[in-house]
Amino acid sequence: MNLQEAFNLIWERAKDKTKATVPGQARCYYRSPNGNRCFIGALIPDDRYKADFENIPLWEIKSRLKDILEPEEIKLGELQSIHDSCDVDAWKHYLCEFARMNELTIPV
Repeated sequence: MNLQEAFNLIWERAKDKTKATVPGQARCYYRSPNGNRCFIGALIPDDRYKADFENIPLWEIKSRLKDILEPEEIKLGELQSIHDSCDVDAWKHYLCEFARMNELTIPV
């Protein structure tokens, strides 16, 4: 998966404007118990997801999935930061800026 392909999946994921959280907790999950996924969780294929991913840092996720995520190219940390740090109503703005800075096409 290259950066454009990852961005396309994240763009689609961002449309529903929900964070992958559990009510009463501030923590984001790659996949929350209710099925919501963060931007990075949206990139993890169902057959590769493991529950223990929730307890490991992003760099280790990249290491475990390097055959599909091409971590040297995909700027996962920046995308995760948009998801975790920005209000859902600002996601589109920041994703558009990310696309512009990385010469990506915004999906239609």
